[in-house]
Amino acid sequence: MIFRTKLSAQAAPWTFDYSKSICLLGSCFASSIGEKFAKAKVETMINPWGTIYHPTPLLAIIQSAISGTGLPAEGFVQRGRRYMHYSAHSDVHAPSQEELFKHFTSVNNYFLDHIKRSRLLFITLGTAWHFYHRDLEMTVANCHKQSNDLFDRRLSSPELIKDHLSQIITLLQETNPRLEIICTVSPVRHIRDGLIANNRSKAHLLTACHQLCENSKSVHYFAAYELLLDDLRDYRYYDEDLVHPSSQAVNYIWAHLLDHYTDPETQQLIASAEQISKDLAHKAIDPQSEQHQSFLRHIISKMKKLQEKGLDYTLDITQVQEQLDNLRA
Repeated sequence: MIFRTKLSAQAAPWTFDYSKSICLLGSCFASSIGEKFAKAKVETMINPWGTIYHPTPLLAIIQSAISGTGLPAEGFVQRGRRYMHYSAHSDVHAPSQEELFKHFTSVNNYFLDHIKRSRLLFITLGTAWHFYHRDLEMTVANCHKQSNDLFDRRLSSPELIKDHLSQIITLLQETNPRLEIICTVSPVRHIRDGLIANNRSKAHLLTACHQLCENSKSVHYFAAYELLLDDLRDYRYYDEDLVHPSSQAVNYIWAHLLDHYTDPETQQLIASAEQISKDLAHKAIDPQSEQHQSFLRHIISKMKKLQEKGLDYTLDITQVQEQLDNLRA
């Protein structure tokens, strides 16, 4: 008997490998998958402006970065002793407005440099609900715990989401015509909206993504949402908050993504890199022992072999070698 509905991986029209840089933008699920790429030593940029759940503020900050116009001065917010901006997540902050402006300038330059070299972009949408600042007449990426009286809570239509996604993709592909785009809908449920409102939101996102993919050969859909909600379909695959996917579920989606977008050789390299990441996280009971030092030498050997295949372990090799030298001293 079969007790689950399995979503089968379909071959993608292209694959990525270690010669390609990757950029991930959007919800916290983009960060979860991005960290997997980074640990596997793929050149990766993850949410340079922090988590942004809705495509409208994402479009605004990308327009700002590409045009070089900077963020609107009226969008800066002081919260306690820190300054933030309505166009970015609250994780992005500084002790003064001037320092935050400098930070955004640096981040925008980093984003432009990376996107010009990237071959693959993931855009992960979290919600169709957004907060509109009435006085500033703008959709914010984050309310930064300001008074609810300042905002209207609105549900974006599939047409608006599709339009703003399309503008994002046009801007980025004008910057880098070789860029392939993968759209995903985050499986993380926005439970504070309520279950019915969350489902309405996800339906709008799914509709917009599929309409966009149907009209563009360089935009593709990856079924992260369906893998958790329909394939796994059980609360045991959620974290304790019953909202975010568990590490087991993220690993399952990650494996499915690799099956979809990588060839067997790249999958083997990623598996080797993941094992090294686990090795580096190992805590020795007796760091001074010859057994542990032999273990470290073996890690260095494995990293050097992968480095010959294009993975960058320069810093890691230096750090482990210094650790070995200190143990011998």
